[in-house]
Amino acid sequence: MARLTDTYDICQDHHLLFWRPSTQVTQEERDYITPHVGNVHTILAERKPHIARALCWARKGDLVALEGFLVTIQDAGPNELAPSSTVRTDTGPGACEGMWVDRIRIGETVWE
Repeated sequence: MARLTDTYDICQDHHLLFWRPSTQVTQEERDYITPHVGNVHTILAERKPHIARALCWARKGDLVALEGFLVTIQDAGPNELAPSSTVRTDTGPGACEGMWVDRIRIGETVWE
């Protein structure tokens, strides 16, 4: 099985995420891939510090699944993340998601 990084170059610049295939892809493949790649800013559920620790334990190459809700952040103050999206089909500035995380799985281990 090919690793994601063997097939695509993925990089982040400020709050923008970019991906580029290492080989030519069809428009159909591009349309499928785009909503499945995301720049997610995690907001950890209250009273669940073990979820924060679990995120720190994740390593490059781990299969990580986050469960929770896409949220809109309002009145966050001068250090506000950025406008966030609550859909997975948009692209460009403001398309990153703010996610309220209340469950995480790394490999076969689950924290909730």
